[in-house]
Amino acid sequence: MLKQAVAVPTTVAVLALTASATGAPPAELTAPAATAAPTASATASSRAANERAIRTCVNREREKRGLAPLRVNPSLARAARDHAENMRRQGFFDHTDPEGRGPSERVERLTGVFSGVGENIGGGYATGAAACRAWMRSSGHRANILRSSYARIGTGYARGGRLRHYWVQVFATAPRG
Repeated sequence: MLKQAVAVPTTVAVLALTASATGAPPAELTAPAATAAPTASATASSRAANERAIRTCVNREREKRGLAPLRVNPSLARAARDHAENMRRQGFFDHTDPEGRGPSERVERLTGVFSGVGENIGGGYATGAAACRAWMRSSGHRANILRSSYARIGTGYARGGRLRHYWVQVFATAPRG
């Protein structure tokens, strides 16, 4: 299921994608259930690897089209990770959190140096590669990934909750200043 871009300032582009119209992950994209709870270090390591996978995919797609790679920004990464975790924990799937904050407000709360912000969210995809393939098959998500004005990226991943896997990409223009 795709959600269309929400009504936000023109400098923000946000799109959402779930693994199926029902919100349930398709069988071919669902990871097998874990037999034991992962340790905190294994969870952090897995999260970092998943976030790196979707950044790598984005920059590979940009490189194919002659676009500059996006540089990681720690504030955008925190905004993306916090949003993925918040969706998992509070059981929602949207660009606007239950407190009414959209991507611009979440980024502004952490840093006020970006004038253009975009966000892609995905749910239910068991791997970063599967989430990235789905985003690239969606014209709106692909447009965010390939927008030439974006220079920075932050990625977030959370495991668990209703959709089992939550993926967030936050894009931004070069910092003001």
